[in-house]
Amino acid sequence: MLAAFYLLTIAGLCGSYDVLYYHIYKLRLYKQHDAMWENVTHAIRALLFAVMLLTVMHVRCTGWWWLVYPILLTIEVTNTMTDAILEPKTRKSMGGLPPVEYYLHIFLSIVTGAALASIIWGTYEMMWKEPSVSLQLLEGVPLIALPGAYFSVVVSAGMFVWELMGVRRLWREKQAKAAAS
Repeated sequence: MLAAFYLLTIAGLCGSYDVLYYHIYKLRLYKQHDAMWENVTHAIRALLFAVMLLTVMHVRCTGWWWLVYPILLTIEVTNTMTDAILEPKTRKSMGGLPPVEYYLHIFLSIVTGAALASIIWGTYEMMWKEPSVSLQLLEGVPLIALPGAYFSVVVSAGMFVWELMGVRRLWREKQAKAAAS
């Protein structure tokens, strides 16, 4: 699980750059009506990231509770695939996906996939123990890394709220336009 912690930390830093620079600053996806459903996937990803990092850092699931780990993995993979399917259509009116953002998405998919795989690999033996959920700090996490990790969770939660507000605004504009027609 320590590997998952570090991989998610890397994904959080790179993902923050992707969201802040490309999604918000450069492309302003929150204003693009074509990007409404892509913004939904981004909101889900922000929430999932916070949940996954907190889970890796603090939650130990054993027995049938162990299924929490593959369920989170399944939701993340499904959301990422949905985002990848939506992006070409969403970005078409913007000249396509910028090359650096495309490479960043590939890197983030690999790093996040490795983190998810290491979660399963690092917890698999816990599936055979008595069912329980316990909260404890992940063993081996350097105390110096905790503020950055918690900050990533707070930023991710903030991005979740930001994305939801953008989707809500786009939805209301779409409804108003439909009502005016």
